[in-house]
Amino acid sequence: MKYQKFNFTKLILLLTVSISLFASSYTHAAGKTNKYPTYEASWDSLNQHETPEWLLDAKFGIYGHWGIYSIPAFKTEWYGRLMYDKQTRGEEVFNHHIEKYGKQSEFGYKDFIPMFKAEKYNPDEWAELITSSGAKYAGITVVHHDGYCLWDSEFTRWDSMDTGPKRDIYGELVSSLRKADSDFKILTCFHHFRTYGWFNTKDKELLEQGRKEGWDIFDPEYADLYWNPELMSKQKFLTQWTSKIKEVIDNYQPDVIWFDGGGFSKGENEAPTLDVLSYFYNTQNKKGSEVLVVNKKSNFHPDFGLKNFEKGGNRPPKVDFDWADDLNVATRGWCYTYNINYRTANQIVDGFVDRVSRGGALMLSISPKGDGSIPDEQQHILREMGKWLKQNGEGIYGTRRWKIETEGPVEKFLDDTGAKIMWDFKGKGDSGDIRFTKKGNDLFAFALDWPKDSKLIIKSLNTNEVISSKNEISKIAMLDTKKKLKWSRDENGLTVVLPKQKHCDYAVGIKIQVKGKLAE
Repeated sequence: MKYQKFNFTKLILLLTVSISLFASSYTHAAGKTNKYPTYEASWDSLNQHETPEWLLDAKFGIYGHWGIYSIPAFKTEWYGRLMYDKQTRGEEVFNHHIEKYGKQSEFGYKDFIPMFKAEKYNPDEWAELITSSGAKYAGITVVHHDGYCLWDSEFTRWDSMDTGPKRDIYGELVSSLRKADSDFKILTCFHHFRTYGWFNTKDKELLEQGRKEGWDIFDPEYADLYWNPELMSKQKFLTQWTSKIKEVIDNYQPDVIWFDGGGFSKGENEAPTLDVLSYFYNTQNKKGSEVLVVNKKSNFHPDFGLKNFEKGGNRPPKVDFDWADDLNVATRGWCYTYNINYRTANQIVDGFVDRVSRGGALMLSISPKGDGSIPDEQQHILREMGKWLKQNGEGIYGTRRWKIETEGPVEKFLDDTGAKIMWDFKGKGDSGDIRFTKKGNDLFAFALDWPKDSKLIIKSLNTNEVISSKNEISKIAMLDTKKKLKWSRDENGLTVVLPKQKHCDYAVGIKIQVKGKLAE
């Protein structure tokens, strides 16, 4: 069912888009060719799309996990599923829900929605914080696995305009970000491909208990929220899934889309997936700028989009393609919880530098509180990132990987959890861990900590290593102060004398200018 709602703001937005489309059509009719190719709804066509240079230059993006699950704020953003499910680590959530809110038959997930008021949500404050962090693109998870939408949608009644805050959460943030920086790029994260059947446990006995007790996931009145396969067809779900994504594309014109879930290219899922992806890529001519889809864990065709590794899971130290890691600001879970613990700013900076040196990027997810405020600890991390990037951004933005990516042991940063090999930078980086980037004819080196004697020794840049066509260095300077540094180079390495007084709490960067052409 399509829900028709009059909204003056949306009317103005749609008129603006219509005028833009008319202008685009007029230009084409006047004999001018489109700048970007037209993509067909096939993997062969979509795989021809290349990662935009602006995204390769950006390096750092921000999004957030915020929604209904932020109200109970207990353990995980999967609260809505686990409150009905004792399996898959759900027993603690299941029992907590009964103890605090009552039985599932008395208080269902839908009953959290009126409590989600976003009374402290200030999109202008969010935009100021995000842009000050040094991020070049940002957004939020506009819909998580629970299916609740944080935009004004015509295709569902379960959105933030019709219920809860009674506000177009995403639309307000997009407007504020573009107002704060006209060049800022917009990210949209969709997690609702899992929504169909997500609330249903695989425990048959528990399902039968839920039916007898009258859990709301079995109530036809809420079938369009819970998408119980016993009540709603998969085809109806896929039709609405497609409509919602196209609606966000049309109304908010994002530059990057990131999908979570799985099985996008399997069976009946493939046709609507290809339809949505080609629809998005074909907006490039309308927007006049390049867009991109992030391919998490090869959810789509392995040759499609920008490869993404969740928290770096199972990512090899060296890869030959463009990629990005997404990372939660908390040490566990992605949404705000009452017992949340955070990664340190130093840990995030070290991991960020490491990723950039290896040809990657970072998408950092923050965890706002249920009321829409961003905790002070998270604000501190983002502002520290911004301060560091303001001082060292020359060696980060617009750079590419060099022939030598890193120096120092890699094993200490790899954590074997049993299920995955994870990257962990907590307190492990030191002055012997060097990370390199390049831009044009300049080489940049970052040490993950300040050397104790203020002498930075880079063994990789010894005289036996050809660093340029003349294999000579002309100048070395601090990135943050631009101060010229003394240095010496022999067969044992390059020794750079840093200021005696440490003035950087995180990774320290230097700029190395060479004579001749920088070696590839």
